[in-house]
Amino acid sequence: YASIASTAGKAIKCDLGVNILGGQLLLNVSGNSEYDSAENDTSSAACIKTDTNLSISGGKHTLKSTGTGGKGINTDGAITINGGETSVSTSGSEYIYSSTLSSSPKAIKADGNITINSGTFNISASSNSDGAEGLDCGGTLFINGGETFVHAYDDAVKVSTDIAISGGKIYAYSQTKDGIDTNGSFIISDGTAVGIGSGNRRSGINASESSQFIINGGNVISLGGMLQVQSPTSLQDGTTCKNITAKAGETLSIVADSDKQTILSLQLPRDINKEVILFSTPKVSKTNTYTPQTSTSTTDTWCGIDTY
Repeated sequence: YASIASTAGKAIKCDLGVNILGGQLLLNVSGNSEYDSAENDTSSAACIKTDTNLSISGGKHTLKSTGTGGKGINTDGAITINGGETSVSTSGSEYIYSSTLSSSPKAIKADGNITINSGTFNISASSNSDGAEGLDCGGTLFINGGETFVHAYDDAVKVSTDIAISGGKIYAYSQTKDGIDTNGSFIISDGTAVGIGSGNRRSGINASESSQFIINGGNVISLGGMLQVQSPTSLQDGTTCKNITAKAGETLSIVADSDKQTILSLQLPRDINKEVILFSTPKVSKTNTYTPQTSTSTTDTWCGIDTY
């Protein structure tokens, strides 16, 4: 257990890498960011800061950062999650030193790749501040297993290069931006990916170009005010329903017109108004048409989502 209140303080700081094999960590940092004259840059508080890589293989960990520009996990290298249950949250606002130098609160920030193989990862960036992102990956995001939940004011998941999903589940919800945003390709072959973006011209899942939004398998739901069309080279069909309006807490079901069977359902985390959903499951066919239906029924399935 550690509780750090100093400016730009770190609960765990390592000049090399950190390997967490198990046990329990409860880390709280509340200090604000500051200007570091030696680095000519900002320095922010962090629950864990490493100069190289971080890996978590087990245990139950809770990391909380509340200061301006604070980070939950901040690593100059890569992050690998092989197990355990890790919850990371930030609630501080943006730290502004000057018109050209600032630090945004981020629950997870890695300059390198992030790989999630197993375990449970709960991520939250709750302040109403630009740049308050849940997971910020400077390399490639690999999701091979586990369950990842991300809630953020800004982009829930932001990736500088590519996203590759071959298993596991990820649910990413943004209040004002994209649920999942990558500057490269988004490729899924198995598993489940759910992105819920803002209704204000934002996508649930946003790749750099439609040609790089590739669905080869698994279950995909992208809900928001703007549509990112999947690549025609995708091996699995996907389709869309537009102009959907419903209330938070209602269940949105997608029904195949051919046999009136429900192929997926989603309990809505917020009100939606004339928004669009792109969806793909192994049962979706471009030769069929689909109708969205809403109800007040609830479900206790994973994140309120069911694929039939």
